[in-house]
Amino acid sequence: MARLATDEAFRLLRPTEVEARVRQLASAVTSSAPNVLRPAPRVPFNGTIGPERRFGWAEFSFSEFRHVKSVLGGTVNDVVLAVIAGGLGRYLRALGLPTEGLELRAMCPVSMRPTDQRGALGNQVSALTAPLFVGIEDPVERFKAEKGAMEALKEARAAESLHGFTRFADWVPPAMQASPMT
Repeated sequence: MARLATDEAFRLLRPTEVEARVRQLASAVTSSAPNVLRPAPRVPFNGTIGPERRFGWAEFSFSEFRHVKSVLGGTVNDVVLAVIAGGLGRYLRALGLPTEGLELRAMCPVSMRPTDQRGALGNQVSALTAPLFVGIEDPVERFKAEKGAMEALKEARAAESLHGFTRFADWVPPAMQASPMT
């Protein structure tokens, strides 16, 4: 146990390890900053939560989502985001609010489990801040925009970077985690 803790502590001090961690952190900040720093648009959802808040839902067949993604390309998540954005856009327009050019954001969970470990116990999840293009009324164009934005986030490895950042405590040896900061 002592050797494992020592090896882990010294691994963290190796220049190549430090460089990789700094790169990963910089990537997480760079890919997340535009969404985090931009204020949320003024829409009814951004108000105080109170007892009058309501919700609704719609049910869809998973095979319908798979069919749409197979026809248009992309992923089932791209279809889900496009449908959610479409519903939110219709709702906002029904309230008389302008949606042209409006983009909302939603946290989108992303599995970080390698494909060879599917079905294993424990969660390995990260998140992306996914854009919701509520201002694009045409469903196919909205889907293309969602798909393009999600591909760009994946290409930037935003989920992996955030996952690495949130797992920072895993890289700190237990003895260092337990010692009080003075």
